[in-house]
Amino acid sequence: MVEGSLTSRLSQAALQYVEAFESDDPVFMAERFYAYYTFPASRAWRARLASRRETASFIGVVRQRVLRAEWMSANVESDSWFAWRRPGPNSSVAPRFKLYVSPHCSDLPEVFAVAARVFTESDAVAFKVGNSAGGVLRPDKLIAYFANYAALARAGAALEKLVPGARVHGVPFSCQLDATGLLSWGVDPITPANAGDGGAISWRRWVAARLASRFVEGRKSEASDVSQYALDALSAEGVDVGRWIVRNAGP
Repeated sequence: MVEGSLTSRLSQAALQYVEAFESDDPVFMAERFYAYYTFPASRAWRARLASRRETASFIGVVRQRVLRAEWMSANVESDSWFAWRRPGPNSSVAPRFKLYVSPHCSDLPEVFAVAARVFTESDAVAFKVGNSAGGVLRPDKLIAYFANYAALARAGAALEKLVPGARVHGVPFSCQLDATGLLSWGVDPITPANAGDGGAISWRRWVAARLASRFVEGRKSEASDVSQYALDALSAEGVDVGRWIVRNAGP
């Protein structure tokens, strides 16, 4: 997708939003970047999604027989997700290509039902969906994992055809895959801290942390445009800051 895509516009808006804070705390700023465009937790949403059980009921987790037939639950009580992986032994290498599916919260049940079938018929290795009000209201509420871009793109194309009318939320700091912004993608980076251990730092958390760090540097150096300073620094690290993806990661 080109720089005028929804996800690119949201990313630019996130930069302007964080720049307005008079803070030099990189942790505070990183969290603002990461959580940008999360919908407010209204009283109605908090009441509707008051527990994991009620959230599962809203999304329709129990109604999807394919989850019980074809997937293995990877839920951990302390996690923020309902998660599934393919049956069989865990790979020692984490799948790093992730497909973000970002419908409006109200459309999540219909989209989730279709996505569960598409992921089952695709080469998806695992997928997850938020298990609380906060998880449903965040932009990256539904994520599938793939071993490579080609597998991700095939699943995205299949899903796009089956949910043409879904309203879109949109995920900042991800690379838009379709025309609307319902689908986008990213690649979790490999760092010395997680290389070979089966885990990977989140792409969007990595971007948020790097932007926050560069914001602090820019302010200390009295850069005239802190956002541009941060973008230039991230670009020098190999990120296409127009499409929000690592260069050469995909097409």
